[in-house]
Amino acid sequence: MFKSRVLALLACLGLAACEQAQLQGPIGGGEVFVSEFRSGETVLTGLSTTDETSLIALVGQETFDSYNALQIMALVGLNTFDNPDFDPDTWYVMGVQGGFDYDADGNGLPDQAPIQVFGTVHALVTGEHLNEGGFSITPVTEAAYRYAVEMADGISDEALHDLLDDAAGALVEDTDDDEDVDYDDVIGWNRLLYSQQLLADIDALTSAVAAGASESTIIAAALALFPEAPPEPAPEPEADPEEYFAQFASDVVQLRCGGCHRVGGSASRTRHVLQPTSNRNHIALNTDMYRALVQQEGADYILNKSLGNRHGGGNRLGRFPDDFEILETFLSLLEDG
Repeated sequence: MFKSRVLALLACLGLAACEQAQLQGPIGGGEVFVSEFRSGETVLTGLSTTDETSLIALVGQETFDSYNALQIMALVGLNTFDNPDFDPDTWYVMGVQGGFDYDADGNGLPDQAPIQVFGTVHALVTGEHLNEGGFSITPVTEAAYRYAVEMADGISDEALHDLLDDAAGALVEDTDDDEDVDYDDVIGWNRLLYSQQLLADIDALTSAVAAGASESTIIAAALALFPEAPPEPAPEPEADPEEYFAQFASDVVQLRCGGCHRVGGSASRTRHVLQPTSNRNHIALNTDMYRALVQQEGADYILNKSLGNRHGGGNRLGRFPDDFEILETFLSLLEDG
């Protein structure tokens, strides 16, 4: 079975300008764009990653029905440029926006109902990478992209490459078997093939992108993967629960809980369902949802769940004491209000 998965994926990755987008699983139907990193100018739009519908249109229903689950996982989320002609020495940002995660529960098999992705995953690549293909757009490349945006202001392209090479060691091990860890290993990392080479805990960043969390939340989750990332100061509690939620707690729950506790997520049938940040009323609606849950069950019920007590999603906040404190403060404001 693993051999079939490898052969199917390498069949794509051996083609010119072929890439796969992933979160937990491959992202099908995501909108693809390319922009220049330095200027921000968009140079390509109008493409989408492969999904079930486009694969059937490409190979036919009979052939698609002959694919096993792992072959489908390897063929969803692909993008191929026609006759790519990017400047090989220019740095570009390739992004995949929206679409559907075909393995949101991370079990290695396609979900019966793929889960909608609300955010964008990025990869920082040169025109040479785009012309040759064979890389992936993943939460690992998202982390490196955010790190570069934070650290690369005013440095040369050569220094940028050195910066990314140095950052690679915090994210992955050697994926290309050249006995060296550099940025090629970051863009070469693919969850289907190299899950054992992952060093960083990318769950929080993956959930933030999937939920369409705020830029500040995604940046914080990405930079937290690097040892030099400074700790964030603990927030001071506000008197009004909704104001405190808007300022602090919303980002925490979208990041730590939003991957499952959202419309269409694996916990969408519970009483704890978050409205996405794309909903302009999400602050008020989510505050009211927590208020009702606190009134019904009490704050400790939610806090215990966040630590993995009788919680199908496991321990979400036990490793993040600052985030736990924010949630605890927010819930106590609801109890006192």
